[in-house]
Amino acid sequence: MNTSSIESKIEYLSDIPETIQRGLLDLFSIRTIDELTQEKKSLLKNSIAQLFSTTALTEYDEYCRAYALYYLPVNMQKIWRPLLDLTITDSLEPSCRVLELGSGPGSATIGLIEFYKYLAYDNYSTEFYIDITVVERESAFLRIFDLLMEQYTRSLPSNLNVSIKTINADAVDFLDHNENSDYNLIIESNMLNPNEHISVYYLEGIAHNLIRALGKHSSLIFIEPAKQGLTDFLRTIKAILLREGLCCYSPCCCENQICGQFASAQLNIKGISLCKKLYENDIITRLPDYHAFEYAVFRNDTLQKYDYSGSDSILCDLRNHGGELISFKAFVCAIAHPDDDVFALKVCDGNIPENKSVWMNIPRKSLLEPQINTLTCGRGGMIDIKNAVVEAPNKLGVCRKTRIRIYK
Repeated sequence: MNTSSIESKIEYLSDIPETIQRGLLDLFSIRTIDELTQEKKSLLKNSIAQLFSTTALTEYDEYCRAYALYYLPVNMQKIWRPLLDLTITDSLEPSCRVLELGSGPGSATIGLIEFYKYLAYDNYSTEFYIDITVVERESAFLRIFDLLMEQYTRSLPSNLNVSIKTINADAVDFLDHNENSDYNLIIESNMLNPNEHISVYYLEGIAHNLIRALGKHSSLIFIEPAKQGLTDFLRTIKAILLREGLCCYSPCCCENQICGQFASAQLNIKGISLCKKLYENDIITRLPDYHAFEYAVFRNDTLQKYDYSGSDSILCDLRNHGGELISFKAFVCAIAHPDDDVFALKVCDGNIPENKSVWMNIPRKSLLEPQINTLTCGRGGMIDIKNAVVEAPNKLGVCRKTRIRIYK
């Protein structure tokens, strides 16, 4: 399926849809952030600062508008990375029945529809239909979602039909009582972490219920914050799903079922004008260029994003190979300094211990295609290296003999 518009939007740092931005501002009865009084700016600043400042149970009802205003724009496109993964093997169906758990104000759902919108533009002779069930326990979030969708759906192309059902319920309870078993795609985003106070003891039951809710040849997408300690649940549920026979489709598909490597995908958020306005008005104190997250895609068949047979496991012990040239295939765990002349990729072939990491410095001029971005060259990619130089026990470099192939 043609995804050229999606990749172009990523490459050129696109903003969120105008209708969504207008809808978020309507929550505060303003046309621009500049219109807020100083008192309201201070209240909004305090609300955003308190969100997730601790792991105490998040009081969404009080801060839901503040959450939506800041977190929806920075979270919306995260779903594009796993969706792009699925399009590589034509595993994202034109007609798709979707379940999203813990939707919040609709960040992932809107991101999913946006993805399909550009698929519809690029594949104009194809009719797309997505039937989405959204489950969220906070009624205030569902009200925001309904308000945003009222304007947004009017902007969709004629060959994209969207049907949405919202359910005000706790996601764990919903799964316990759900009798449907034909979802093509199930999504959870920022739900399985300590901020949400879901007990680790529930993960076994959640995993079984997710498996039960999937139709044939279907996918599960998990998206969580890329912070130490907040991805433990993701690792735990991964081990359960693999034990129950599901396949890890992406971003890694090595044989190491209990991986301790810290990994981080990144989303470039420089083009989001709403974030710039929040910063200019001192409502947020930092304006980061990138938003980090971790994700995993599972399938209930044997399909994987890459055919990966492993390597010679040389990356786990580079101490004895100083100055040597080595060749290997590995998954990309993270990207650093993506805007510099020399960027770095954290790589793993599935055999690196939890307390170790291996980085490879890559001069941009050595690439045949110098225009890279963090969704096509960072977490979720695979790298095939010929003749890398071992510079240190955790560091690789390039020489004239080095050949680099990066799979997005």
